[in-house]
Amino acid sequence: MNLIEKHITELLYRYECVILPQFGALLSSYKSAYYNTSNDIFYPPSKQLAFNAVLQSNDWLLAGYLSEQENTSKEEALEKVEAYIAGVKRTIESTNSFVIDEVGVFSLNQEGETVFTPQVGQNYLNDSFGLLPIRVDKVVETSKRVKGSTKRPSKEKIVQENLINSKLTQRIMAENKMQEEDKQKRSSFFLIAPIVLLLLAGGAFSWFMADKEGFKQVASFGFLKSNTHNVSEELASEEESQGEYLSEQEEHVSLEENTENEESSEDLATNHDEETSVEEIVVATIEDNGDYHVIAGAFGVEENAINFSAKTEGSKIIEGRRYHMVSVGSYSSREEAESAISSLENQYGSGLWVHQK
Repeated sequence: MNLIEKHITELLYRYECVILPQFGALLSSYKSAYYNTSNDIFYPPSKQLAFNAVLQSNDWLLAGYLSEQENTSKEEALEKVEAYIAGVKRTIESTNSFVIDEVGVFSLNQEGETVFTPQVGQNYLNDSFGLLPIRVDKVVETSKRVKGSTKRPSKEKIVQENLINSKLTQRIMAENKMQEEDKQKRSSFFLIAPIVLLLLAGGAFSWFMADKEGFKQVASFGFLKSNTHNVSEELASEEESQGEYLSEQEEHVSLEENTENEESSEDLATNHDEETSVEEIVVATIEDNGDYHVIAGAFGVEENAINFSAKTEGSKIIEGRRYHMVSVGSYSSREEAESAISSLENQYGSGLWVHQK
């Protein structure tokens, strides 16, 4: 086999079109397996070869493959291909045919056109590699019947068939049972999963509510009611914008201790003429025109602030951006206000804090 012909056959395994420049193209198309009734042979799937003399433009597939395999330049490879094609044409003109091994025969018809006859038995389909045609022998049924009688299967054969059918039935039933159990497990999972999610959500909500128990206790106090929780959160936001932080626990302690000290505050006001102390003197000398206020409580509802101020001696209401705050002292500087807290806590209880107006 010529070297170029060897490369042509290799390309036919990989591509469906191999062009022979200035001669024509070998085309391949898929052909399904078939049965030849004339010779009783099954043929595997294959590539059916054909020739098209119109496609003669060089696509460099053959020359490029030859250059790669022979380690030469494409120009040298193309010269070898053109020389080969010229030899094929001369052979066809002189002998009227040219044979490429494992491909087919090129010849001229009566009109002088080149025709191609593929070689029988050659398969260029990679998926059918190693598959050979198979001859099938016909099965001729020969049965003899005794006149007036019919042949019945033996008891052993019947028992054997019944046993096979029984085992097959048991296997099918077992597979169906396994499939049914799998379906039940999946359905159980989809039923239980929402319940588990609801329980987890309920637990998280209970934990959140338990963490806010302090707010519930303060909300039960008469003048705070349902607004205490919202006021505490909004107050913390306002104090953070001013660079001052107020903890919720301090406000709660302040409100509870102010309630406990209401009676003691009234007693101090009643006995003011009879008893004097250092703490009372400090309260009497508090300035009332400063921008720094000592706050005893803050409320979102004005009515609650008024009620708390009425029960807190010497207090006044300061209007904030969103809250009504009850002040028990005003000072010109933060240092004075913070130093006065320790004295005021003896009268109003702990939890006092400074607010800049």
